[in-house]
Amino acid sequence: MASARLELTTRDRLLAVATRMFIEHGFAGTPVSRIVREVGVTMPVLYYHFGNKAELLRAVFEARGQWISTELKVDPVIGFEAVCKALVDHALEDLIPTCAGFDSRGGFPRR
Repeated sequence: MASARLELTTRDRLLAVATRMFIEHGFAGTPVSRIVREVGVTMPVLYYHFGNKAELLRAVFEARGQWISTELKVDPVIGFEAVCKALVDHALEDLIPTCAGFDSRGGFPRR
């Protein structure tokens, strides 16, 4: 018996790659050109499905919220809040030491 192969739509592939890249590089560190290149589509295809990068991010959060709700059996609002907290904590990990003048290892500022 041949195994059934799940074919992802272009939209789903864009969401999957964007999700991974946003996690790995952050929103600002992920150019849409890199997303479309990895998926193998053109910029107009991304804009057809999402309109702009912010709408792509919104779709990523919506998809994660649906997954949290169905797979983890957690209220999507609580799950969304947990995801947002994790993203903010990750961003602050790099931001706070830099703003406070500490070096990248968390040590005291160099003179």
